[in-house]
Amino acid sequence: MDFGSIFILNLPSYTIIAFNMKIFSIFTLFLLYSTLLNAQTASKDTVKVLSQKDMQAAELKYNEAYILLQSNKNAEAITKFAEAISIKANFPEAYYNRAVAKIASDDLVGCINDLNRVITLKPEPKYFHARGVARFKYKDFSGALEDFGKSIAAGKSTFLHESHYYTGLIYFNQKKNSEAIKSLSAALQAKPDFLYALHDRAAVYFAMGNYTDAHSDYSSILRVNPKFTSAYINNGRVFIAEKNYEAAALSFENAIKYDSNAIAAYINLGNLSLSQQKFDQSAQYIASAIELNAQSAQAHLAQANLWMAQMNYSGALAEFNESIKKDASNPIAFLNRGICKEQLRDKKGACDDWNQASGLGSSLADQFLGAQCKK
Repeated sequence: MDFGSIFILNLPSYTIIAFNMKIFSIFTLFLLYSTLLNAQTASKDTVKVLSQKDMQAAELKYNEAYILLQSNKNAEAITKFAEAISIKANFPEAYYNRAVAKIASDDLVGCINDLNRVITLKPEPKYFHARGVARFKYKDFSGALEDFGKSIAAGKSTFLHESHYYTGLIYFNQKKNSEAIKSLSAALQAKPDFLYALHDRAAVYFAMGNYTDAHSDYSSILRVNPKFTSAYINNGRVFIAEKNYEAAALSFENAIKYDSNAIAAYINLGNLSLSQQKFDQSAQYIASAIELNAQSAQAHLAQANLWMAQMNYSGALAEFNESIKKDASNPIAFLNRGICKEQLRDKKGACDDWNQASGLGSSLADQFLGAQCKK
């Protein structure tokens, strides 16, 4: 019999797909695409070792586990896959799908261990790709690059475009922008309608200051899918870098037109209005963002910056505290909170915040430290 298999990508959104089945679950956040790994039956050599009765028992346990996995009952599925493996030790599909259940349960080490076993039994490109995804999620980027390289070296496959894509993401994370462009372009060559590769290639172009090609990629996405809201938002950021504020505002408004919950668009419009000293308009956009998600660090940061611009330092301080409580990795929050503290005559607190901002990479904080915090 043929065994179905599924895999969950390490992305902010993902789609679960089962072999010979319709899509049964979709989680939508930022990116949306899927990996389809069609596991094959065990080798003939393995079948010969087991009796027909043992084979049937192992397959029964496997099928029970697979149904549990489809129902997101991961703990029960892991137990059933283990029972199948206890009967049929060389059962790559059971190891593989147990790895799926483990990654869904945030057991990345267990997932990778099971994929190691799969590759020992069947060193096929699709399994190298799967382990590369797991290693990517585990932030073992060197190991992930090695696995994606093996997947790519095999040539044309179902996963070639995704292996190139992940490779591009890793290079981008490592600030190797030229290599990232090459890998993302290779992903598009393998799958020309791979909009997420276009989207992230545009982000790399933007980071390189190549605004023309960034706009071109975002425009290509929107011609195919005019409801791709993050393309509007990020294209708007490119317009801001070009100081084309009217086009930026229109781009953010288009994002909201297609997705009224596009919180990043509201935040960007709030920040853009603030930069133009349109305080009332900024306040409306930021209030909408906080209403959509009161846990958004960026929304609270925008509110804090608005109040600081209006010299409401006590109110701004409270909002900076909220933003930092939700995300303590943003140097701007510490930098500006320090300014508020300095205005409120808390010089020690200001210097402490500027030290934090400096540690997070803010060169402007270094200037404040040098000018205001000399011993």
